[in-house]
Amino acid sequence: MIHSHSRSRSRSKEKQLRPQETCQHNLQQIKKVFMDGRPNTNPEDVRQYRQTNRIFIKSTHSFVPDPILRFEDVYCFPRPLQELIVKAGFPSPTPIQAQSWSIGLTGHDLIGIAQTGSGKTLAFLLPAIIHILAQLKQNSDPQCLIMAPTRELTHQIYEQFIKFSVGSGLKAACLFGGQEKYIQKNQLNQHPHILIACPGRLIDLVESGCTTLKGITFLVLDEADRMLDMGFEPSIRKIVAQTRAERQTMLFSATWPKEVQSLALDFCTQQPIHIQIGSLDLTSNRQIQQKVLILTKEQKEEKLREILKSLGPKKILIFCQTKMKCDQLQLYLIQEGMRCKSLHGDKRQSERDFVMNSFKRGDTTVLVATDVASRGLDIKDIEFVINFDMPKLIEDYVHRIGRTGRAGAQGVSISLFDSYEDAKLAGDLVGVLRESQNEVPSELSRLANVNNQGYSNYRKWNAPSGKIQYCS
Repeated sequence: MIHSHSRSRSRSKEKQLRPQETCQHNLQQIKKVFMDGRPNTNPEDVRQYRQTNRIFIKSTHSFVPDPILRFEDVYCFPRPLQELIVKAGFPSPTPIQAQSWSIGLTGHDLIGIAQTGSGKTLAFLLPAIIHILAQLKQNSDPQCLIMAPTRELTHQIYEQFIKFSVGSGLKAACLFGGQEKYIQKNQLNQHPHILIACPGRLIDLVESGCTTLKGITFLVLDEADRMLDMGFEPSIRKIVAQTRAERQTMLFSATWPKEVQSLALDFCTQQPIHIQIGSLDLTSNRQIQQKVLILTKEQKEEKLREILKSLGPKKILIFCQTKMKCDQLQLYLIQEGMRCKSLHGDKRQSERDFVMNSFKRGDTTVLVATDVASRGLDIKDIEFVINFDMPKLIEDYVHRIGRTGRAGAQGVSISLFDSYEDAKLAGDLVGVLRESQNEVPSELSRLANVNNQGYSNYRKWNAPSGKIQYCS
């Protein structure tokens, strides 16, 4: 949740930011290429892998690097990093990692479209680490910037960096609103190699002279669609203008509306390779069983109580539309004897951390949250997601339910669909259910027909140029 007073502060700072005027001939040349793009993989295996995993590629390049099917084939990963990957217990790269690593490590800009829970954090984080280690460090300026929409997501990226940079000597700063600035200024005084940041707080710290972006040679935008939804586009454009023009850029998004296309084509200036994992439409994870219950507003609380009683002590995430409803529902469920806490944008960072840690440990079994937690919340053992209130956009529905069924696990989502207030969402919801091979309630189909809304066409893969190299 972005408060209006914080927005106005950001806007006043943004007006003072100007693009860097750097003397290009004094800059160190950026090293970007660490692989030849053809690991030891049979061409037929590559074709079959892309087809099986529904990897769509769109590129103007005559050759797109092969996906990396085994960790040991990433020969530019140092042995300590390989050992950390083995220690993490991953059997093989996920599809987004397999294709992103080969593209990123051969120096290309990348646009990646993939559902939540697909492993995209390591898809950009490990190439970023390799990139930084290869550069001749001339000064103490940061070299990599990773921007994300929420403090939860920035913190989770930071945790993954800590886990996979052990022994490398690399340092990162995690910058987001809601935490005292002196803590983050102390991080910046340690001369970090990587900035992992929300746009608003980053602008404040750059403008106040706490850090600089003129040395950024590797740029990542994670969940770009969410950042645009939250109104960060002006901030992002001002920030990117501070970085080196010949940087390498990786942009990730769960959806591909025209606003994200425009941003991607402006920032990925070196003929980016587009990849999409899964359908060319907006899709949900097929590992998630989706149930939709049609009812009235007055029936919701009693139905929720019945559902929770039947599920027992499972790890459950419930979404509400407003902060007030979030707190009210938390109180109601506590009175019903459940170990429940709430999470939303009005809570202080210390409260949010306490709630998240309690939920991760299992001390809290039911978490009630607003959409502030729907992206970037990475808890792998959430078994059920319940939409107490439906979101206004189908994209947010997909992101919400994507909190379960992560890393190949099975999950269940249950949506309490108000036949009056949510009717306009019926058409898009029917499309998502059908595409993911879930049952469509007859009443939902009727509401979709009445509202005459089909599956939204603008979500098609419709970049203006390039060719699709694989398409089912």
